[in-house]
Amino acid sequence: MVKLSLFPKSPKKLIRKAASKDLDAIMDIVWRTIMLLQSEGNQQWSEDYPTRDDFVQDISEGTLYVCEVNKTVAGFICCNLTAPAEYASVVWTASGSPALFIHRFAVSTDLHRKGIGTALLQKAEAVAVSKECKSIRTDTCSLNLRMRALFATNGYEKMGEVRFKGVPHVFYCFEKMI
Repeated sequence: MVKLSLFPKSPKKLIRKAASKDLDAIMDIVWRTIMLLQSEGNQQWSEDYPTRDDFVQDISEGTLYVCEVNKTVAGFICCNLTAPAEYASVVWTASGSPALFIHRFAVSTDLHRKGIGTALLQKAEAVAVSKECKSIRTDTCSLNLRMRALFATNGYEKMGEVRFKGVPHVFYCFEKMI
């Protein structure tokens, strides 16, 4: 049996600010991501984080972007100027310089490896430039091999490790100079 995909290998992508109408699609991606991560023993996300309220706030602040493919939300990224408190122990290349922070970032599990994650990271870079940031900083669970590979492929360097309350695994912190 031949499996046909609704999306070509390199689908046309539209990245725009998220709106309230996107919340159901975003939460569907979150749920599918949680199921995938937990099947791999990764507790990075759970029923407690990220929540619908997190995304409502991101939308109201204008910091959440979605990638649409064929008019379907295929992924999202939140980027703002707020550093997690846990980052204080990390020695960043651009310490003391303005930085953009990526917080909530996922691609629909059925659309991995279609360039959507890279397109969202490129959007974060454009936002960083518009805000005169010198770098982009983010993190992912040490068990999240896909996200670690995506960051490496897109020029992010591992800068250190942190722990988040309630999560049993170490998180790797990454930075990309802009």
